[in-house]
Amino acid sequence: TPGLLPKTLSLFKQKTPLTSVIVQEGSMDALLPELRRGSVDLIVGRLVNRSAKDDLSEVSLYEGHNVIVVGLGHPLINRPNLTWKDLGEYPWALPPVGSLSREPLEDALQQNGGSMPANYVETLSIHVITGYLQQSQAIGVLSQVVARHYIQAGLLAQLPLALPDPERPIGITWSRLKPISPAMETFIQCLRESVQTHAPEHQ
Repeated sequence: TPGLLPKTLSLFKQKTPLTSVIVQEGSMDALLPELRRGSVDLIVGRLVNRSAKDDLSEVSLYEGHNVIVVGLGHPLINRPNLTWKDLGEYPWALPPVGSLSREPLEDALQQNGGSMPANYVETLSIHVITGYLQQSQAIGVLSQVVARHYIQAGLLAQLPLALPDPERPIGITWSRLKPISPAMETFIQCLRESVQTHAPEHQ
């Protein structure tokens, strides 16, 4: 939402200035029923885990690696030989239990001798996560594409600790039961063009 989608919207409106666009944010659990009902045309986000016989089509855009981030001035930014154990003394903005970002974080902490924090808030809201990190010494998890936007804006810093790759890439999901309109085709094309310049180089 902070970088890729606005860039896509800008390209889309340049090509079709009179086409209306409604952007709705939410979890996949909330958006998928809307997609199936036809009130949402497509979803951009983590691809769902589905069978080949499902009523959904999808295409991958990029892998969407996650990174550990903190606000500027955080004591861990310049700590030499930073380890996962060093994270335990600080509050966190955690992905909720069951979300696609939570399990890789739990695995990384367990495998590297760390532990799940006792002081935390749970949210998937990028605005809440970034705002909370800037107002506290909390630690958070963001996708690399999102994190890069805030790092380049001088609002966050990335810690040099690697998370396991997420199970599912970032992509586009739409219903097979609804014909793809010319506007949707154009929007998907704009997404692909935006990814070429916005996603991390190694992806």
